[in-house]
Parts: sequence; C-alpha cells; structure tokens
Amino acid sequence: MISLIKNELYKLFHKKSTIIVLVIVVLFQILTNYIYSYEPKFDIYDDNTDNIAYVESEIKNIEANNGSVEDLVSYKTDLELMKTLDNYKDIEWKYELLNAYYYDILYNYYSAELITKDKAALEKYKVEKEEFIKNLDKGNWQYFATTQINKNTDLIKDLEKQLSLTNSKKAKEDIVFQIKTLQKEIELETYRLDNKVKYSGYLHDAINNAKAMYNSVLQYEKTTDKDEKEFLRQDVKSYYESMYILEHKVDVNNEATLQGVIKNLYYELSFMIFVFMIMISGSIVSEEFNKGTIKNLLTIPHTRSSILLSKYITVLLMIPFIVLFILLLEFIIGGAFFGFSSLNVPVLNYIVASGEMSAMNAVSYYLLIAVTKIPIVLLLATLAFSLSVLIGNTAFSIAITFCGYIGSTLINALASAYNVKFLNYFVTTNWDFSVHLFGEESQFGLSITHSIIVCLVYYIIMIVTDFIFFNKKNIKNI
Repeated sequence: MISLIKNELYKLFHKKSTIIVLVIVVLFQILTNYIYSYEPKFDIYDDNTDNIAYVESEIKNIEANNGSVEDLVSYKTDLELMKTLDNYKDIEWKYELLNAYYYDILYNYYSAELITKDKAALEKYKVEKEEFIKNLDKGNWQYFATTQINKNTDLIKDLEKQLSLTNSKKAKEDIVFQIKTLQKEIELETYRLDNKVKYSGYLHDAINNAKAMYNSVLQYEKTTDKDEKEFLRQDVKSYYESMYILEHKVDVNNEATLQGVIKNLYYELSFMIFVFMIMISGSIVSEEFNKGTIKNLLTIPHTRSSILLSKYITVLLMIPFIVLFILLLEFIIGGAFFGFSSLNVPVLNYIVASGEMSAMNAVSYYLLIAVTKIPIVLLLATLAFSLSVLIGNTAFSIAITFCGYIGSTLINALASAYNVKFLNYFVTTNWDFSVHLFGEESQFGLSITHSIIVCLVYYIIMIVTDFIFFNKKNIKNI
C-alpha cells in the first residue's frame, strides 16, 4: 500500500497541471499580500462647493421672503459648518471633531440669535465657538475630551434629579439607561486623557466603537427576547473586543500586517484550495482510463480495492498539504511584505453566551478555520473522485463538481430565506462547521451532531459506491 501511495504522489507532483495550479496559488498569494499592503489614498471628504452655493441661495430666499426662522437657523448652521470643514480637510482628526461636535454649538448659537434672541445665551455660545476653533487650531485635543466629560457630568446630575422626582417604573428605567451610557462615555474619555489617546489611531477607533456599541450591551442585558438578543449579538461582541483592545493596547484590526493576512488567509484562498483538490480528485482515476494505463496498473500484484484506496489516500494527503503549503508560503511572502512583528497580536473573538474572550495567535486561528472547513473540502474532493471513478472523464468530473459547489450557494440561500425544511438534510447546509465556533450557531438552526451525521451519510454513500463500482467495472475494453 505504501509503495502504491508513493507512486501516486510521484505521478501527481510530476503532472504539469499540479505544478501550474501551485504556481497560480503562489501568484495569487503574492497579489493578496500586495492588496493588503497597498493603501490607496482616497479623498474621504465631501466637496461642499455645490452644497454651499445651494444653502446660500436658500438663506437669501428665506431672508427676502420672511420664511421660516427654524429653517434659517438650520441653513445658517449648515453653511458655517461646511465652510469651516473646508478649512480642515487635510487634518483628519480635526475634521472628525468638527463633524462630531461643532454642529450643536453652531445650532445653539443661531437659535439664540434668531429664535430666542437671548443675548446672554448668544454670548455664551459665541465664546464656545471661539474656544472650540482656538483649541482645534492649537491641537489641544485634551480640551475636547475634558469638555465632553464636563458636559456628561452635568447631564448626569440633571438626570439624577429627574430620577428622584419620577414615579413611573418605565421612566426610571429609561433615565438609568441614559445615566449608564453617559457614565461609560465619561469612563472612555477619561481613558483617553490618562493614556494620551489623540483623536486618531486604533485606540481612538476602539473608544468610538465602544461608545457606539454600549447601548446594545445594556439592551442585551436587559431584554429577554431571543430574536432581539440575536440581533444585538454582533454589537455586544464588537464592544467587548474594543474594550480588550483598550485594556491590552493591541491593534488587532490592522489588516496591513502579517497577522491581518493570516487570520483572513483561508477565506482569501479557499477557492484556490477547492480548485487544487477538485482538479486532483477529478483526474486521479479518470486519467488512468483516458490514457489506458489502468490496465497496466491492474497487472501489479494488488487488489482493485488497494489500488483505488491508494489513490483516495493520496487525495486525502493533499488536503493538509495544500493547507500547510499556503501557510508556509504566507510566512515567506507575507514576511517579505510586512515583517513578523505582528504575529504576537492575537485574533479576538468574544463568546457572548459565556462572556469569555477568545484570544489566539493568527496561525492557530488559521488552522482552526481550516480544520472546521475540512468537511467542505473533503466532500467536494470525494465527489470529484467518485465522478472520476463512475464517469471516467476528467473534464466532466471536474466541471460537475464545480457546478455543485457553485450551486451550493443557491441551495443555502433558499434554505435560509424560505426555511425549506428538507434542505436541512442536504450536505451543503451542514458541511461548514466553522459556523459553530466561538459560541455561534448555524444560520439554519442545525446542531453539530445533526451536521456530522448528514455529512457522514453522504460521505459513506460516495465511498461505498466507488469501491463497489470499481471492483465490478469491466476494464478489458478500455
């Protein structure tokens, strides 16, 4: 048996098609790393020229016709904000701060000027405007964090007064919810000051994301509705992963690194893995028939079952080979592009059900994904192998398998969209075991046990059919 397998491996790695596919994998991997390393410069800021002209014409129209004062306030606010933004296009963090906070200051200013005509309030907001721009120009980012903390502190005091005067249970819950949100914002802005986190970089992004997701965390803890919990799950994951980033100061989301490429490596190159395996599996038996060499093979002192088994074992050996080949190649190519310093950065996955954080290195994560995707590769390879045995035509074996793989997307979409129950027993709705990782569930509601049984049934049917057919096939006329 070992000699047969060695012979199959020798033939396999001396085939032009095998070498060509491996070369394509190498080239595709170089391209993948280049794409990850390439950072195109996009103008992310809007050109406000046309908008400014439109708003100015609207303001003139309102002033000439004694139009709505409320509309005038909105337009004047928009106009000054757009003009101010145009002055800070080259400095991203200043542009973002203006977008985030300056509108409210301007709106309060013009409301005091045109609606309430409160001179004291107008003077207050004028000073606030001037202070905002002055500190922006000086690059005094601490001013904005401190201002936000002070505003939230004042809001909490007001809410606590409302809480003490409220008897409604629902109203109290809403106020407590608001207080907790503001307290979290204070906590995060205090972190910014303590750790000198300016309004840019991965820690700033983590602070903003944690702020944005915290409401979902509170809602998830509060609700008992299963569908709502499922809807909020990704936000909760995102929040705790952001908090991990802040606690450990690791840039886990930077994909322009070796770690970033490796954690996505299987998904980026899965199609190449399928191509490699289907081409090998779909030709390893049929080519013997096409070339007539199957007769010579059957003259050696081995049973037909042994010969077929040696070919199938060769196919199985190719699965870990291509998975590890791609990983090794990534170390060489990715290391050349990015270096190796990022390999100590973990891949994060928060498990919502248990409240635990999974932090593993990128290599372990890649191998874990590859292992849980093996049923897909194995079943596709076995299908191509079976067609190669039954049909005896390489082109048809490969083409039909690829059609089946492409059709699996449609089948899964139908099963998900229309809840077609009998498709729960179809192999493609069960063969991806990665959906069960990190506390997640299959979108079809299928258990791991169910999926294992379904996949085994299909697998056994194909293998048993292959050996029965091959042992009974008439070779004489080939």
